[in-house]
Amino acid sequence: MADPTSVQVPQTINDTGGQFPPTSVIATGATLTPVTTTVTAATPPEDALPDDYDPFQHLKQVYYPQHNSAVALFFNDLGSDWKPNIATARSSLRVACTITPDDNELLIAMRHRLFWDLLGYGKSDLFLYQGSIDAITQPATGHPKVTLYFSQDRASVPAGGIASDMEVSFRLMNYTGATYTKTLATSLANLIKSEFLFEGTGLVFTKGKNIYNYLDVAHGYRLLIRGNDQASATTLITQLLNLQEIAFDENKLSISTPEKSNLVGTVPAQQMIYGIEVNLPRYRPTVNVRFRYAFVKIPGLLKNIVLFDATGRRLALVH
Repeated sequence: MADPTSVQVPQTINDTGGQFPPTSVIATGATLTPVTTTVTAATPPEDALPDDYDPFQHLKQVYYPQHNSAVALFFNDLGSDWKPNIATARSSLRVACTITPDDNELLIAMRHRLFWDLLGYGKSDLFLYQGSIDAITQPATGHPKVTLYFSQDRASVPAGGIASDMEVSFRLMNYTGATYTKTLATSLANLIKSEFLFEGTGLVFTKGKNIYNYLDVAHGYRLLIRGNDQASATTLITQLLNLQEIAFDENKLSISTPEKSNLVGTVPAQQMIYGIEVNLPRYRPTVNVRFRYAFVKIPGLLKNIVLFDATGRRLALVH
């Protein structure tokens, strides 16, 4: 048995900062001597940069593995065995975004801007909503809402003008947020791709001044299509109905044709606003808009689920 007189205890400090008197073993009366623990600090590493330090090479060695990991995650739909190629739009984008060891400053900057800014990866964790976040609750019906987005080709926008766009949406009345699944969403995404992608690009719809209202509440359609003619509007409505295998019913279509002209001259009307001369919005101009992407808003989720993206810029369920 160990000699009780050799037992040591940590030094104890009382409320006034003084040391308590040594304690003893009750059974033997042997004194226990207080000790103070000694801590030896480790030698700090040398805080000088090496003589051959190259700031650019160091930055690149630290940055490009992190960047490329994010690129690989964003394009993980291409598979873990992906090899660099430009055979498809998605693969071409991944090649363009990936930093290589031989890249110079300009290439790295361009790849960074393409991925983080133009493709929007830097905003990928953001979500958009309307109204106060405290007021976000499930809609009264609680059914998922599917939205298709169209926009004007940049090359066709007049100088100083603003690109036109369009959204059309409908509800999935057979499902709620609790019953809708990724499998169902993927199936819908494939149907959207089949209906709205032609020869590798989104279908074009011509907007105009007429309003085509298709009302089928039971199936989740309250469409207000601003079109140029009835034939193309009917075709678009039919394509949207096809996504749920619903037949077009002409009795549910109403048309509004305003007398006001939507033709404008070569020079857009301008007005001074806040001390700045700006172009006034055109009245329902006739303009082509192209299908870009589709997403579904599921009640209870803040972030939309991208179903299909014809531009290849977003991480969608189907490419």
